Amino acid sequence: MLARFALIALLLLAVSGCARWRWPLSSKWAMKDPDYAAKYTRPYRHGERYPRMAKQMIDARHVAGKRGGYLNAVGQGSPFTVGGEIGGFDYPTSYIEHRVGLMGLLGTATARDEPAAAAIGGLNFGVRVQSPSRIAPFAGVGVFGGYGAFDVPADDDGIDNDDDFFIDERNEIKESTDFYAAVYPELGVHAWLNSRVRLTGSAGYQVSTEGRDHDGWMVGLSIALLEPPDPPCMPYIPSSPDATPTIHNPNYVIESANTIERLPPP
Repeated sequence: MLARFALIALLLLAVSGCARWRWPLSSKWAMKDPDYAAKYTRPYRHGERYPRMAKQMIDARHVAGKRGGYLNAVGQGSPFTVGGEIGGFDYPTSYIEHRVGLMGLLGTATARDEPAAAAIGGLNFGVRVQSPSRIAPFAGVGVFGGYGAFDVPADDDGIDNDDDFFIDERNEIKESTDFYAAVYPELGVHAWLNSRVRLTGSAGYQVSTEGRDHDGWMVGLSIALLEPPDPPCMPYIPSSPDATPTIHNPNYVIESANTIERLPPP
């Protein structure tokens, strides 16, 4: 009974797509994309209206072969880390996404049980498999590699690293630069707001080169923008005295992108 009520509610929201202001679940949500519109602009056949509207509400296969850019904010609880990312993505198919981004992270590490700062910048790569739908759960895998500045233990190096006139005192630390990398499986969900704008929530478990004390769940929230659709191609035949009819219609010749002139009768 509850499932039937939910289905009816979704269909009522879909019907509202005919209005100028559209509900978020409108069945016409992606009509500005020519690939999506080509599937769903034809008139409804008898008995097809509501099943097709339900399909339109969730269909996001128009993303296949397209690319775009994204902004991503990330955070991790332990060790505490925040960061941001800017990058690009592409869809070779409607259910596979590749992405690459430039990411920066600021946070804390642990040196001799004392808080220590860390700043890292690098490249983030990932592949996701998802449902070709407007609300699209996904699973993926990624790798991050970069260079960072870390505070590391320095209580046995024979140097006064903190300029306090003591050498190798307990919990002394120093700054070090080093390569940093992490691999991670991730889970998440995409939500398309319209044919081009996408929100994404994700969580990935980072397994890093710094040891298991630095592993942990990193969550992200991103917004992405799909590339604009290509403008429609219009054939063009320059004007000339011996212009010939087009093969599509022997009675007309295209004089410009906006003018169609009827040929005189033979």
